[in-house]
Amino acid sequence: MYSKHHPLTLQFQGFLNTPSLFGNEGFSGYPAFEVLDVELSEYYPDLEVPDKLILGKRIECFFAFYIQHYSSEKILFQNHVINQNKRSIGELDYILQNKITEDISHVELVYKYYLYDPGFEKELDRWIGPNQRDTLVKKLNRLKEHQFPLLFRQETRESLESVTGPVERIQQKICFKANLFVPLEMLEQQFEIFQRSEIQGYWIKQKDFTEVAYGNLHFYSPAKKDWPINPDYCSAWHTFGEILQKITPLLSGQNSPLLWMKKKDGSTVRFFVVWW
Repeated sequence: MYSKHHPLTLQFQGFLNTPSLFGNEGFSGYPAFEVLDVELSEYYPDLEVPDKLILGKRIECFFAFYIQHYSSEKILFQNHVINQNKRSIGELDYILQNKITEDISHVELVYKYYLYDPGFEKELDRWIGPNQRDTLVKKLNRLKEHQFPLLFRQETRESLESVTGPVERIQQKICFKANLFVPLEMLEQQFEIFQRSEIQGYWIKQKDFTEVAYGNLHFYSPAKKDWPINPDYCSAWHTFGEILQKITPLLSGQNSPLLWMKKKDGSTVRFFVVWW
């Protein structure tokens, strides 16, 4: 299916290669935690992720693996739950300590897929999830209003400070990796907020995925856990009729599939077919 490479290896490499949404600048005063380029391998013997783990949790495993093997940081806490009266009031993704400087940081990790919908008035509002159940604005607001302020709650202090010292010394950072897709007719357009190089592909409506337009090409519909994989590694391509049969039930259930397409020249393209 993936040209002699282990899917887990390709998923990890796909995570590393996904663009950081805000570059090195971060957002709203929170600097970016930079995931540096690493020398990639065909196999990582220490990389273990349960096969049934969903994409979001897999990304957390990949980030932790990167920290442990390719950075100067060590993990003090991961997915650290903060409780109030035995009830969870939130979770801190990572508390890291630099092995050289001993500086401590709180890092929130985000990995998303957003589609550009020009039907919204404000530019930032136009980036939405493939199934319209998520938006970039909602995620940014939650980070600013809940995730980062959580560090300074009294309950958090009681939970962390025996290890980290005063939470005021902890620098807060964001690692926000995102895959951006735009309407097919806007693929070559420049956008107000994000760079053209950050666009991963395009999206079309179900009615536009026709045999006339796509009938002589080949496709693959990856499981969601495989979405980060570079489609160049795919070796199991299907005809238009085969892929249409596969994705029709997904679209009927209001799930927008990601497709990989192999063009006549052998190059590959990523795009979503949306139900809405």
